[in-house]
Formats: sequence, C-alpha cells, structure tokens
Amino acid sequence: MVISTRDTGADEGHSTPYDDEATGRDQDRSGFRMPFFGRKREEHHDSGWLDDVEEIPRADLPDGKRLARRARWTKWYLIVCAVVAPFLLLGLFVSATKTPTQQAAKVQTAAFDRVRAQAMVSVQNWIASGAAPLRQAQVLGWQGSEDLPKPKVDPNNPSATDDAASLTAVRFLVAAPAKSGDDAGSSSLYTAEVLVATTKSGAIAVVGDPALTPEEPPMAEAAADAARWPSLPTSTTPSDQVEAAIEQWAQAMASGSPQALRAVVNDANPDHAYIPFSGLTLQKTTVGEAAVVTPGTADDAAPKTIVVAVTLQLTDHPACEECDDAATDFDVLVTGADGVTPRVVAWGGPGTGPTLQPYANAVPSNDDLDTVLGQMDTSAEENPTQTQPPAQTQGSTKSTPKVKPGKSVTGKSGTAKKKGN
Repeated sequence: MVISTRDTGADEGHSTPYDDEATGRDQDRSGFRMPFFGRKREEHHDSGWLDDVEEIPRADLPDGKRLARRARWTKWYLIVCAVVAPFLLLGLFVSATKTPTQQAAKVQTAAFDRVRAQAMVSVQNWIASGAAPLRQAQVLGWQGSEDLPKPKVDPNNPSATDDAASLTAVRFLVAAPAKSGDDAGSSSLYTAEVLVATTKSGAIAVVGDPALTPEEPPMAEAAADAARWPSLPTSTTPSDQVEAAIEQWAQAMASGSPQALRAVVNDANPDHAYIPFSGLTLQKTTVGEAAVVTPGTADDAAPKTIVVAVTLQLTDHPACEECDDAATDFDVLVTGADGVTPRVVAWGGPGTGPTLQPYANAVPSNDDLDTVLGQMDTSAEENPTQTQPPAQTQGSTKSTPKVKPGKSVTGKSGTAKKKGN
C-alpha cells in the first residue's frame, strides 16, 4: 500500500524528513544555513559597468614599496642640494676672489723681505766701515717699518705719471758695547733708521745714511733687587749633602757623557736620555740662595724639595787663566733635601725654579739618538780631562753674602778657582 507522504504530513500538521529538506532549501535561499543538512549556496550578483575591471595586476609590474623608497630618497637628496648649494657657490666665489689677493700678498711679502734685507746690510756695512758713530755696535734685530706716502698725481695734467719710487723707513735695534769698567747692563741701545726706495721695476736702493736715535736706558740698577722666586718666599740654607749633589750634577753636566748625567739624575725611565755639555771644562761651581718648594713634615724638619741657584764657570780653553767671567746661571730642583742622598732632578734658567718638574730635561730616546749618545760616552771616556773627577765635591761652596728670601746673588763668591786636571 502506498501512503502519500505529502498528504499525511499536511493533514496532521506534522513534518517529515522530506518536508524538513524542503524547508532547508527554502531557508538556504533566504540566507540561513541549516545546521546539518543545508549548505550555503554561492550568491551571484550581476555586476554593473562600475565593477568591470579593465586591467588586473601582473607579475611584471614594478614594486610599489621600492618606488616609494626611491621617491623618499630623491626628495631628501633635492632638499640637501637646495641647502648646500648656496654655501658651495659662496665658497667658490670667495676662493675665486681671494686667490689673486693671496698671490699679491705673497709678492708683497717677498718684496718687503728684500727691502728689509737690503736695509740691514746697509746698517751693518755702515757700522763696519767706521762711518757710524758707534764703531763696535751690533745690530740686534728688526724693530719695524713704515711706508711713506707717495706724491699725488694731478689728474688734470695728462703728462703726469705715477713713476715715483715707493719709500720705506726700516728701523733696527742697535746695541753699543759697555765701556771698560761698566756693568753689562749699562750698554746703550739705539734705533738705526734706514730709508729704502723701491721702483716699479723692483730695483731697491738705500737713500742716504742711517739715522741713529738713542733708546730709553735699561735702568738695570733699579731692577737688580727683583726677587728671583717671588712665589717661593721661604728661603733655606742648602746642606752639605745638597751641595755635594749639586757638585756631582755639575761634574756630570760638563763631562760630555750622557750616561754619567743620567746616572746622577737617577732617572729610571729607559726611554729618557740626557744631553750634557760637550767640549767644555768646568772650572768652578758656586751654590747660591735656595728656597723651599716642599716643606718638611714637621715644623723643625728639613724641607724635602728645594730650588737652588747655581753658577757654573765653564770654558772651552782648559788652560785659560782669565776665564772667571765665563759663567752660566741655573735654577736646579733638588729632591730628598732632607735625607742623606739628595739629587738634582731638573734644571732651568734663572727664575724658572718654581716651575721645574722632576726629569723635565729628559729627551725621548731612539735608535739614532742612542747611537750619537754612545759616541759621546766613548769620547768622554777617551778624554776625561775636561772636568774634575766626581769624587772632588768639596769645591762647591755657598755664596759668602747673606741674601734675603727670593733675592738673587751673583756666582762670584769668594771661593778658590778650581781648574781641570
């Protein structure tokens, strides 16, 4: 018997699997999906002319990111060029306009050097010829020069030309030696002025004789009492050990042996070398005033570091009997002055004592310098007579006059002259 499914389900109001399937299809059309039986159907909309694609992306098209990066770099490059270009153009303009000026300055400097040289030669010849009032004067150096004004050319005169030579007044400092019996500070100073003419063709000629004008006197006596070490007001008396150390340093300085000088200084740095005098004979060592650099730890303790004024009488003629004035002054820095083995560790000119630092006189050692210094050591060993033996340290004496703190004394104390062997 065949039962009609549609009739049964429709009459009794009960659904059947077939009805559910049909209902699912209907719900699928309305956009809903059945949980188990239905499957969403793809909807197709009719596209209009706005949705039509004429071109689609292809594999041979350039990368958009790369084009964007290139555009950014190009933009910054143009910005930098716009900022830098004006400065480059300005520098080019300045260099182009400055080059002729520099060349003209070089030419002018060379011409002035010729003028100054010609003027100096004329002053020297003037003194040497005996025509100068000061027959034994010496030219110390150039003081300055001044270009004199040239005559004005009348612009209304067509025949007038600017052919006049350029005139330059050149000045030199001249010293006349002290007279017999005068001190060295009494030497007179003068200004010698020379007129030099220079033509357009470059010809140089001296016009007339030099003019001699006296300078202000040096007034050495008024400055003789100036303090030697104003920053070191505390004076002291060098001990016998300090004097012996200074004498050993003086002997090493005149020995011509770099090794002996370094041993006296006791510099442990292997890269340091010291240069002594060579070919000179030490005649006498004079110890002068002294000042405290580093005081002792107690009030009554001896100072640890001091500065001492030392005068060395040196000569290149060992047999010279009239070489007492051949002296040179030093400020020496002595460390360990409160002990039994003080040492001279630095030296300099008069007044430099407060600025001296230990081993400041050392020079950097190298192979070439070591070779030369070795030759000096060998020469000193072969010619040991240019200085006294280091063992003779009793010849060092303090200056006889009593001096105030910071005052300088001469190296001529009343001590016996000590000759070389």
